[in-house]
Amino acid sequence: MVTIYKPIQRAVIAYWIDAAITLQALKAEDSIIGITAPIAEQQTLFPKLSRLPVVGEIPRVESLDFEKILELEPDVVITGGNASTWDAIQEKIQSLDPDVAVIRFDYAEPNKTGYLFDKKEEANELIDFIDGHLSQINERVKTIPSDERTTVYCEVFSDYKAGGRNYIELVGGANIFGNTSQETFTTTPEEIITRNPEVILHLMGWKYAGKIGWEADNVTAMREKRDEIMSRTGFTGIDAVKSGRVYALDSNIVMDAIYPVGICYFAKWFYPDLFKDMDPNAIHQEYLSKFLGIDYDLSKRGEFVYHPEQHPDGR
Repeated sequence: MVTIYKPIQRAVIAYWIDAAITLQALKAEDSIIGITAPIAEQQTLFPKLSRLPVVGEIPRVESLDFEKILELEPDVVITGGNASTWDAIQEKIQSLDPDVAVIRFDYAEPNKTGYLFDKKEEANELIDFIDGHLSQINERVKTIPSDERTTVYCEVFSDYKAGGRNYIELVGGANIFGNTSQETFTTTPEEIITRNPEVILHLMGWKYAGKIGWEADNVTAMREKRDEIMSRTGFTGIDAVKSGRVYALDSNIVMDAIYPVGICYFAKWFYPDLFKDMDPNAIHQEYLSKFLGIDYDLSKRGEFVYHPEQHPDGR
């Protein structure tokens, strides 16, 4: 057993950017002493954290420099929740130094983070922001009969890798693969064609770094991905393709701590008449300005979602 003394004073992040987003939103950056390369690459998003010592890449455990992590003399190493990769990181650190605690949880839910870093008031404010938007969505979609819900196919990172079930259902959508318990899995074009979704989403991940997101300056990568989906063999008969309801987007605004932004985009795409008054871009701007405290104007910068009519500028 390792004892954690709070508030945490010296922590190394051995994880993706959502841990950094949450810690910055809670005004806890001064307690961080080391980061991973994906955080260092987001200089606009993390003007202070990105300058800290880099302890390696992720998610492969062999890409982390454990000697460097321990040289920084952390009290705590922050990593992810339930996955074998994060198990391996925890095991390696504690085999090298049993006195270094490893904390692992979902950084999209800031309660525990706020408690450990003595930022409870900041955590409550962020939770109110998140819950306010999610509650608004839930109130509007909860009365939609199950047989009238928009059917959705979501690709995560790779072609034909189905996922995103929780996000789809959170917005009242009907996942075309809702009959499987697998979180992500590889499907086939034939299965998608047979299930005939009304909306298709493609979440673009880390391999598009610099081409999408806060550091990007054009929609080329997202436009090309959407065009490729629209032109797949056999897809011309799918309802989503026939109606043009196919969207490419940056996975960071859905799968990381800033996920309410992506969820609000989903709400508008699934039920445009029900969410005419919702402005995901304004919600995104509020998160960046109020919680992350950065000078970033979404009317001029960033590429996050693409549809040729609805989001030609990437926002």
